[in-house]
Amino acid sequence: MFGHIGDRLGRKTAFVGALIVNGTATSLIGVLPTYRAAGGFSRLVLVLLRLTQGLAVGGQWGGSMLLATEKCTEGEARLVRQHLRRPAFRSASCLPISLFWG
Repeated sequence: MFGHIGDRLGRKTAFVGALIVNGTATSLIGVLPTYRAAGGFSRLVLVLLRLTQGLAVGGQWGGSMLLATEKCTEGEARLVRQHLRRPAFRSASCLPISLFWG
């Protein structure tokens, strides 16, 4: 979705849009009513907001990779791509999830 927006309106616009979507969804999660106050509606809204965050993170990942490598020389771009694709980097991103579910 953000790739299409990036092709039409520009990569920077798509990246900023993804940041805004993620920030808005995070802020709305912060003001979400509890289950006791709103019942099952709060669970549904929480799941939808988390899906929105996931969509925005996908847009941010692709946009940040492009913005980080498009101004580099070829050697520097290879180094950046290699570092960001490493399994250790991806597993470190999943570390908070594994600690939470323990």
